[in-house]
This record gives sequence, C-alpha cells and structure tokens, in this order.
Amino acid sequence: MKNYLTLCGLLAGHLAAQGVPVFTLQDCIVRAVEQSFDIQMLHNEQEAARINFARGNAGYLPSVTAIARANGEAWQWKEAARAETYLAGVGIEWNAFDGYKKRAIYEWLRETKAKSELSVSQTAERLIAEVTALYYDLVRRRLTAHNMRKSIMLSHYRLRIAEEKFWLGATSRLEMLQAEADLNADSSAYVVYVEETRQLKIKLKQRLHIPFGQKISIADSVIPLRGYLDIEEMRGRTLAQNIGLQIFGKNRTLAHWERLQAESERYPYLNISGRYGYSGVPYGSPNRIGLTYEATLGFRIYDGGSRRRRERTAELQENTRDLEYQRYEQQIMADLHTLYSSYINNLDLIKMETANSRLAEEKAGLAIEQYQRGQLSSIEMREFQRTLLESQNRLVTALYQAKYAEVYIMELCAMAASYLNDDDNAAAPSPVSIRGGIEGAPPAGEEAQK
Repeated sequence: MKNYLTLCGLLAGHLAAQGVPVFTLQDCIVRAVEQSFDIQMLHNEQEAARINFARGNAGYLPSVTAIARANGEAWQWKEAARAETYLAGVGIEWNAFDGYKKRAIYEWLRETKAKSELSVSQTAERLIAEVTALYYDLVRRRLTAHNMRKSIMLSHYRLRIAEEKFWLGATSRLEMLQAEADLNADSSAYVVYVEETRQLKIKLKQRLHIPFGQKISIADSVIPLRGYLDIEEMRGRTLAQNIGLQIFGKNRTLAHWERLQAESERYPYLNISGRYGYSGVPYGSPNRIGLTYEATLGFRIYDGGSRRRRERTAELQENTRDLEYQRYEQQIMADLHTLYSSYINNLDLIKMETANSRLAEEKAGLAIEQYQRGQLSSIEMREFQRTLLESQNRLVTALYQAKYAEVYIMELCAMAASYLNDDDNAAAPSPVSIRGGIEGAPPAGEEAQK
C-alpha cells in the first residue's frame, strides 16, 4: 500500500513513453462528427432529397415516348385473307393544368430538402454537445482524482506519524491501525473512481470510433466557463435559431402543402397529348406521316366523397403539426429556464465553494502542524482531511454542473459548434478559466486509462 502512490506518480511518464494519443476538445468534436454513422446516414437522406427536388418530379415537365408497333391478323373462310398495320413515331403527354397541385408538390419537395439539411445540423449539434459534456466530465474526474490523491498522501503522512509515535510509545496501537485503515479506505475509493473514469472513457471512445483497447488521454485539466449568459439574449437566440424548432416549423409547412395538394382536386384538369410518326400497311394504302394530337378537359364531379375526406384529413394533419410546434416551443423554453437556473445557481456555488476550499485547505494545514506536535487527535485530523476533500470536490462538481448547463444552453441556441473555436466569444463575454481553487492542478495528460 505504501508503494501505491509512487506507482500513481509514475503513471504519467509511463503512458507518455508508450505514445498515448492526447485529444483536445476540438479533436474530439471533429472526429466524432466525421465518424458518426447517424450523420453519414442523414447525409444520404439529404442527398436523396436534393435529387428528388426537381420540376420533373413535381409534374411540371411532359413525358416523351418513342413508339413502334406492328399488328396483323390472318384468317381463312371461303378464301384466305390477311391484314397488317405498322405504326412508328414519338408521343408526348403533358398535364397542362391540375389546379395548383404541381406547385404544391414542388414546394413540398423544397421543404423536404430543407428539412433534411436541418436534420443533419441538429444531429451534429446534439453530438457536439454530448461530446463536450462528456469531455468536461472527464476533466472533472481528473480534478477529483487529483484531490483524492492529495487526500491519500495526507493519509499516508498520518500513518507515518502514527507509526513513529507508536514505536516511541507516544500513542496506542489503535491509533496506528485507524490511520492505516483510513489510508486503505482512501486508496480503495480511488481505485473504484479510476474504474468509473475508465468506463466513462469507453463512452468517449464509442463516440470517437476509437478501438476500445486503445489508450487515450484528454488534453485539459481546466474547466473553462464563458462569461455571464443573459437569459433574454439566450431566449431570443433559442426562438430564432433552435434547430428542433425549425424542423417542427418545416413539418407544419409540409402539412400546409399537403393540404393544398388535396384541395387542388376541386379544380378542372387539362391533359394534352400528341404523336408525330408513320402509320400504314405494308402494301396498298393508306400510309400516313404526320401529327396527331388530343386535348382533354375534365372535372371531377363526384368520387364518393373521397376528395372531401382527403381534404379534411389534411386539415387535421396541419392543425396537429401546428400544435406540435407550439408544444415543442414550450418544451425548449422550459428546458432553457431549467438549465439557466442551474447555471446561475452553480455560478453562485463556485464563488462560495472557492472560498470554502481555501478555508478548508488553510485549516488542514494548521491541523497538520498541531497533529505533528501531538495537539490534535487522529480522529480530529481525519475530520479536517475529510472536510478538505469534500469542499474541493464540491467546487469541482459546481464547475462541471455550470459547464454542463452552459453546453446545453448553447445547444438550444444552435451554437454548440462554437466549441470548435475557443476564440469564438460571440455568444457571451470573454471566457473565464477556473481551476477550481486547487493549487497544483494536475497537468494535461496526467491520467490516461484504457
């Protein structure tokens, strides 16, 4: 157990010698987006929607057909007889007028294409927010693990003093055994925490499409917070830019054009067809080369009420899409205010816990001096140690929770991609980097687990 801390201290150099890749947040985001199966599939759907967005697919263009036909008949009754006919030419058919159905279909295809583009953007934004939150969760765990190692060092120090006092006859064996039990408990908790962090890294590897057996490390040991986010600005950005809300808006527009397609059957239709070519028989006449054409004007008088049923169904569908839009708008506003409340609360906690952490560290330093002089019992020393660890971890937790709320507020505003550029501060005042009030924060790349 005494060699445990030495092993932990050598971990960073050992992993660096093995060439463990170190990922920055930007590296993680770029790789996750490039490798995402969901985004690749949505890109295929986007390309299909782009191909389908064509005037010919909406019925604006005629269809042209080349025709070649031969038929004949032969019979024998009293005398033999035979007849043959040949036809060759080019035919054209065109729906010249169908109300405004062609326009409704064309606009429906346009909106479908726009919606497919938004789906790609929405998936990318969600993935960026997820990877960013996961990345800073690992930073939080790095800071927490650093605090735990400091606590283990203090427990090790307590055990050494207790052993010295015991062999000098200044304390009982019970105090020495209690110090050793505390050291074992702290070390065991650290091992469990490292395993939990390893499992979290597996999640990150899954998002980045990295082999699960490969070791990786994150570059940061700081949780940076943007400046103060204004709720009114965030509300305006959310209503104007939220991609999910835009998709629901597209659904509402698609339902509108579907209703117009159904209503277009109220109007008459005009079909035009024509053919230019040759028709005749192999011998004799008539043989003709020329143009034949036909125009059909029609109006659907009665179809068993099917048209009205389609119209009514389309109207209800449009109303449903409008209600879905309003429901989603209300939901994202609730999410925004919930996240913002958490964000503000944790900013306040950071101020308080920073002061508490400094006070606890100062008290722990004085407690160590008194413990060395025998003016403080082992139990009292352990209480100061626990208070220090808890205050430091509360500060780290408040930092992460504020960052988590910030990340998902940015996603609601469709600004998660701004994390690709640390210098992009358009959404808020200048970023503020906070180490969590921990002196000697771990250097980047200190811990890399499988």
